[in-house]
Amino acid sequence: MKDADTRAPLILGVVLTLLLLTFGTVLLRVYTRAMLLKQFGADDIWAVLSMASITACACSILLGIKYGFGRHQVFLTEDESRNYFKVFYVSIILYLVSLGAIKTTFLCQYYRAFAVNKMRTVLLVAIVLVSAWSISQIFLNIFICTPVAAFWDQTIEGKCIPRNPTWYITAAGNIATDIMIIVIPFPVVIKLNLARRQRFVLLGVFCVGFLTCAISMVRMGYLDIEEDLTWVNVEPACWSFTELCCGLLCACVPTLRPFVSRYFPSMSSYNRSRKAYATYQPTEPHTSNRYHEIELQNRRRMQDDLLQDDSRSTRILRVSEFTVTETRDLGSAKHGERESDDEVLLVSHVFAAPRPVEKARTRPGKLPTTDEVDAAS
Repeated sequence: MKDADTRAPLILGVVLTLLLLTFGTVLLRVYTRAMLLKQFGADDIWAVLSMASITACACSILLGIKYGFGRHQVFLTEDESRNYFKVFYVSIILYLVSLGAIKTTFLCQYYRAFAVNKMRTVLLVAIVLVSAWSISQIFLNIFICTPVAAFWDQTIEGKCIPRNPTWYITAAGNIATDIMIIVIPFPVVIKLNLARRQRFVLLGVFCVGFLTCAISMVRMGYLDIEEDLTWVNVEPACWSFTELCCGLLCACVPTLRPFVSRYFPSMSSYNRSRKAYATYQPTEPHTSNRYHEIELQNRRRMQDDLLQDDSRSTRILRVSEFTVTETRDLGSAKHGERESDDEVLLVSHVFAAPRPVEKARTRPGKLPTTDEVDAAS
């Protein structure tokens, strides 16, 4: 143990890397929702608030380095130790505020995506439960010592709740609420009229949230701190900040699909994988040798541009864009002429009781209209 020993580089590397990555992702989310889709909602507001709280938490962690965070506590002066515990106290509160905001972001995002009355009722109950839990933990940790200043000033006589049991209870409750939030959409997703592969992919998107639970469980293993807090607390602090950033990243990444589709179409996985091809043979005798291939490409599956009119049974649940391509048979084209591919953009409105489009009839030289596609459904 030396006075020169420091773990500040580890703290700086973890905090700054995750902070910049998360900030950039939230910025792209705001641009996508506000500028591209023109639909900036409550979930986006909570994402911004979460980012603000995470940034404040990062500042408190980095400020702790100035007062000895990452060094052995035995080498700190009395003032450095007192100031560090002040910053540490603030970082705990900001951590809990950030967790509550991130959980609310997820629930508001679900509320926006699932226009089903029963599901929305469940989500409202979940929002109340998560809010009550988060607020109770924030106040518990604010008043963990009486008077509050006894947390950072050892010269003040006061009573403090044992820190380690309190932190374990808080961590266990946060893991339980995380699992609840992840599992809530499963019954609805399983009942969706989707291909098995698409259903598994969608469930996989929601299961990514288990990464946050795994990080929380790893973090619990570092909470038993009895001495040399400024040195030993580096791992819990890094894992706590990783938990916050991963949670917000999991909430924001699925919202970036329109951005990727617009600016990086070749990188868009759903542009390549979510294609349904249907080849139809016209019934007219004089066109029996011609086929019209229609490529239906869902560009905005499970998007959040949903209309909130719950009073009508025919409310629109999803707006999907489809690219329709007409491919003319080469044998019927004139010699030397290249095959013509005509593309139009259709908008399919999926209603409360959606039925998949199974057929679309076309006549030679004419692309199907939106009405024809709707009629076929």
